[in-house]
Amino acid sequence: MGRSGKILGPLRQTCNLSICHNDYLTMRGIVVTALLLCSTWALAERNRTLPGKKLDSPPVIDGVIDAYEWGQAEKSGQFVHLATGQRTSYDCELYAGYDEQALYFAFVCPDPRPDLIRATEYRRNVSLNGNDNVIVLVNPFATHQESDTNEFKVSAGGGTRAEFAGGRASKREWEGEWQARTRITDAGWECEIRIPWKILRLPPAGVRNLEVNFGREIPREQLTVAWCDLGPQEQRKFNGFWLDVAVPELSEPNPLLVLGYQTIGYDDEQRAEVLDTGLDIRYDINPQLTSLASINPDFRNIEGSVLSLEFSRFERLAEERRPFFVEGSSAFRMGGMSASLFAPQRIRQFDFGAKVFGKVSDRALVGALATTRFGHESAAAARYRLSWGTQSSLTAGAVHFDDPDDNLTNTAAALELTQLEGPVGMALLYNTTHDSDLGTAHRYDADLLYRHGSVYGQVGYQHIDENFLPRIGFSPRVGFRGWNGFLEDQRSYTAGPLSELGFALGFRDTQALDGSGVYLRGIEAGVEFTTRSDLNVETFAVREDFRGEVATLGGFELSYPDSNPYHRMSFGYLFGDVEGEDYSLVSLGLQKRFSNRITVGPFLQFEREGSTTRTQHILGASYEVDRYRSISGRAVVRDDKWSGYLSFRYSGNLGVEYYLVLGDPNADSFQRRLILKVVFPVR
Repeated sequence: MGRSGKILGPLRQTCNLSICHNDYLTMRGIVVTALLLCSTWALAERNRTLPGKKLDSPPVIDGVIDAYEWGQAEKSGQFVHLATGQRTSYDCELYAGYDEQALYFAFVCPDPRPDLIRATEYRRNVSLNGNDNVIVLVNPFATHQESDTNEFKVSAGGGTRAEFAGGRASKREWEGEWQARTRITDAGWECEIRIPWKILRLPPAGVRNLEVNFGREIPREQLTVAWCDLGPQEQRKFNGFWLDVAVPELSEPNPLLVLGYQTIGYDDEQRAEVLDTGLDIRYDINPQLTSLASINPDFRNIEGSVLSLEFSRFERLAEERRPFFVEGSSAFRMGGMSASLFAPQRIRQFDFGAKVFGKVSDRALVGALATTRFGHESAAAARYRLSWGTQSSLTAGAVHFDDPDDNLTNTAAALELTQLEGPVGMALLYNTTHDSDLGTAHRYDADLLYRHGSVYGQVGYQHIDENFLPRIGFSPRVGFRGWNGFLEDQRSYTAGPLSELGFALGFRDTQALDGSGVYLRGIEAGVEFTTRSDLNVETFAVREDFRGEVATLGGFELSYPDSNPYHRMSFGYLFGDVEGEDYSLVSLGLQKRFSNRITVGPFLQFEREGSTTRTQHILGASYEVDRYRSISGRAVVRDDKWSGYLSFRYSGNLGVEYYLVLGDPNADSFQRRLILKVVFPVR
């Protein structure tokens, strides 16, 4: 429910427990949705409690909040600024109740200017950024852990998005049939939500205190208000509790879901017809454990992310979007992002895959996965994580890869400890890899952590052997030892010309293990602010020495209006000196949604290093026919090569889905291929 500053993810990459894959010169990090800090805490409301009220009859979910229907529900209000705890001019009235089948919530959102409410999105399971939204957070285990938390978001226009504990694929049968309805009134807008118990990962039946929080986003005011404020570091330990809720014994605890697919088409590049069939199977072993299997999976309709041009000395990985790997992804994280032991992007294709993930106790999360391409390579990963408090955990895991074609085997193992419950904490990490070609290698990390008020910092020591290689992982930097750290401070303001202001500083000083001297030594700084008029400005500077090759760079990025992804322009300029040669990178972006539901989004980049130039231009466009049907496409032009695709989709509904795709969404060049894919529920 929060938003961390854009300059902070890259700077945190200077430390061992990085949260971002990108090289730390990338100044736009992961954008989430809350505002961050202010300086007073007088009105802070944390760990609020809400009495559990069981309803005799469920309300009708139609977007009209009827006093009789919600009369038995518990009523609350007094929403405050998410980070500061201060009251604002935007409150929210909340109703909450439950029965044997579901959880029920209703929101009344007063607004002095209903005509300015942003209600653009109306579809299911789409990004709701830039809309007026309400948010429900539910953690049935009350662990304060992200891996146990479910987030349900509804826009004023009726659009919905759910983020389930552990991650879940977007097919509606697998997501579960939760409902939401909204309406805009003369006084603001209203929302009603029904969340069935059976779609949640649940503890054993009985009376429980559920961890909850509720929020409201007003993007035109750059404001998020919440039932419980979380402080400047968005600490989950400040969430509230829904008391004495009777978690039911589910009458259908083990649903088996089977989705089949059939593709038919023609590939002109191969001069051959395309005819494929496959199955995806989901089985809930119990309310805490889920299993998946995928037979001959097909990813032709999955649009992968495109890496932008950046100055980077190291490999970068694009975001993983394939449903089999997205489902339960948090159960397989090992090694941190600076050297992750398991990166499913390395597994390009497989014939059969299976996984199981979930809870074996209130505090223990497990995951196990295996894939194989018959007669060729196979991969496996397993992890066990025991957590306590809000950010403390002990993790053990292993990853194995076998490729008989190249006579390769590779095994990686991890043991990680994080303890952070007060202002000071620590993190210790040990990884090892054994490769049939390179032998055995090790990685050691030790970090001290500091978190207080608006300030968060980290300093650590890291050692990674030269031959450290997780073959289905991600370890772009090897063969060094040394120190790194960062310090950040972010603030939000309810008055004045700025709504947000953040500073960050990072450093790295490492030596090569081969005795050749400096491996990577550098310092970087960034400042980011957002004005009251919604102009976001980022400035940054970095100087680094990589094995004697020095780069000195600075730059800025502008985005306006920053809170509106449907009508936004951006401009970025990076410049400086790389190994004695001039360097520059210019980026231009536009996102425009028209009243006829056509959206276009060009993003242009021009890079120059000395006499060498590179360009990359991306044009995405879509037309929403209705809630379930759409036409979309993307073209990517890299220097003198181009790739692209055009597709028609009928998806997001219950039942049969259709995808007609011309081209390949993920190829490096245009593929003369036309494919029809039909996805249908078997059970």
